[in-house]
Amino acid sequence: MKADIRQGGGGLLLASFLYLGVPNVLFVVGWFKSPYAIGYTIACLIGLRFLVAGIRRGFVPNSGGGRTLRYVVPLCCVLVIWVSFSGIGGVGFQNTDWNAHNSLFKHLIEEDWPLVLGTDDPAHEPFFYVYYVAFYLPAALVGKLFGWGSANLALFLWSVAGIAIAISWFLKVLDLPLTPSRSLLAVLVFTVFGGLDIIGWYLRHENLPSMGEHLEWWAKHFQYSANTTLLVWVPQHTIAAWILTGVTMFHSIFRVPPRSFGLFVAFSLLWTPFAIIGVLPFVVLAIVLWVRENGIRDIFSVSNFVLAPVVGLTSALFLASNTFSFPVSLGWTGRPDFWLFYLVFMGLEVVVFFVPLYWLLKDRGPAHAYIPWMWTSLGVLIVLPFFRMGFANDFVMRGSIPALFVLIVLIAYGLLGTSFKAHPIMKPVLLVVVCVGALTGGSELARSVQNYTFPPPDSQSVQSFLELPVNHVAQRKGDPDSFFFRQITRN
Repeated sequence: MKADIRQGGGGLLLASFLYLGVPNVLFVVGWFKSPYAIGYTIACLIGLRFLVAGIRRGFVPNSGGGRTLRYVVPLCCVLVIWVSFSGIGGVGFQNTDWNAHNSLFKHLIEEDWPLVLGTDDPAHEPFFYVYYVAFYLPAALVGKLFGWGSANLALFLWSVAGIAIAISWFLKVLDLPLTPSRSLLAVLVFTVFGGLDIIGWYLRHENLPSMGEHLEWWAKHFQYSANTTLLVWVPQHTIAAWILTGVTMFHSIFRVPPRSFGLFVAFSLLWTPFAIIGVLPFVVLAIVLWVRENGIRDIFSVSNFVLAPVVGLTSALFLASNTFSFPVSLGWTGRPDFWLFYLVFMGLEVVVFFVPLYWLLKDRGPAHAYIPWMWTSLGVLIVLPFFRMGFANDFVMRGSIPALFVLIVLIAYGLLGTSFKAHPIMKPVLLVVVCVGALTGGSELARSVQNYTFPPPDSQSVQSFLELPVNHVAQRKGDPDSFFFRQITRN
């Protein structure tokens, strides 16, 4: 199948490559010794050249033209309004995680790179900051040039751009003929998606939550976050995970030769390593489906087997320099109530979606391309809770983002791409589940409305990172004796 660059195929690949890649280049320029930074940048430019050549060779423009204003304007309005309640860039109420986000952002603006804190205090050892910093770097560079206020505006615009790319991938891989109104409905499905947390909350607390309550932690040991929850708490993970999953599905469903695919995965490691683990089953699926139909020749490209390892290794060495001073265990270890919560959690977060989807998609037909993605998503969501990493089990929350993205594509297809006449029971059931699940994100938005703030907090009110709770600090501590800090970094 020839993908259509005018409809967002090749153009979106290029936009995604730049969006995920530019922060990586900023990282190596700021953290690495000059020879490594120059070599890395050259590798990225070569990868970009190969990608552009592939787009020119493999994509054909459509004489019918691209999206019109009737499509773009309503969708952009929805996205801007959605992000305007997220707290990103100080626009809207900022949840407690923003204490750490803002602290890191301020340090990146005001301190030299690589980021080493506490160097002016002889009574304490310097703190080598190791964290996935890609989301913040372009806006932090703006802040170094123009100050805190400009940096927050840049972070907001940078996030809107990334979410627009992610939503465009969502609509692309949905692969349905969409009118402006149906496109808007699809985007609304994406923005309101959530599990049946309100039922889980009621089962555990025996009462209904107040509006603005954070519903996600009713299962105690794990959560699969609603899209609005992800946006208002952890955009630094979420945006890249959505984009990478969209790129993965696009290569497979539209049969695009995966010659540059490895670079997208490598770039994403500095954004969200947990989500990278969650996307790997889908990467394997896409490769298997491609090889089975087309052979292995396009897999063994310079971008995949030379450039991507160079890019990925740099981020891996940085992340591996963390001291890993956080819990890592099997999910049930020390948790006698694990199985009870797990079974209820699976019912309210997974089964309620996949049962109607199975009946809506089982007749195959036009939906046959989604079937392996449905089973892979189901498998990932079933397995993830058996592993635990991080004080708040971040691994499950962030590792589930790719599988949930695939699930939302399936849900949108089930609601917009199947016939009500053919499915008079399961289609309404799926719609009801989506509507009840929307209450989770709705409660997050209600809290933002109730506590709405603007403009961004004054920079003087932002705490130093080392003054934050010990759990935040422990998870981001680097080892100064690691190979990365001894051999690769500047200064």
